[in-house]
Amino acid sequence: MSTQHPRYLFEPIIHRKPVTFPGNQRLAVLIYVNIEHVPFGSTAPAHAVYPGTLQFSPDILNHGWRDYGNRVGLWRIMAAMDRYGYRGTVNLNSDVCREYPQIIREGNDRHWEWGAQGDNNTSIATLMTEQEEREFIGRNLGIIEAATGTRPKGWLGMFLAESLNSPYPLCHAWEQDAPHACPTEPTGRTPPSTEADYFV
Repeated sequence: MSTQHPRYLFEPIIHRKPVTFPGNQRLAVLIYVNIEHVPFGSTAPAHAVYPGTLQFSPDILNHGWRDYGNRVGLWRIMAAMDRYGYRGTVNLNSDVCREYPQIIREGNDRHWEWGAQGDNNTSIATLMTEQEEREFIGRNLGIIEAATGTRPKGWLGMFLAESLNSPYPLCHAWEQDAPHACPTEPTGRTPPSTEADYFV
């Protein structure tokens, strides 16, 4: 019995079709910007940049780092990208739409592309039931679409993690645009690269 990952087939890189870019270029650079929100006072394990003060509420050290990003750091990143003509692709917590509408307006003014990254840095997919996760994904895609005016183009799993069920609601959320057939049964194995095309 195989003990490999159950969600995709093993396929050596030497057997895969090469990735092609416009103009037959061999290298592409994509700048992702994670724009996140952590509710003040949170002690959720995954939000900590430094776990040593996680037991404190408020956790000023970790909150300060997170708060700096949305108040100062992001605007410096925007200015640098504007200067060099880069368009942003954002992994967005949906709570940002409510908490920092200025960020959404500035991103839309720059024609940034929006992706989804859950609601905030306290939700963990592996702790959700399959139905809870399906509803969570749908709710957050809807919030971001309503705030930005465009449907998110993809999904980054919170904390770069997913549950064993995550591929199914995510694949079906973009089924009309999918280049591969979406899996329908949790026991099925997806075609190679299906997951990577839509989320991490």
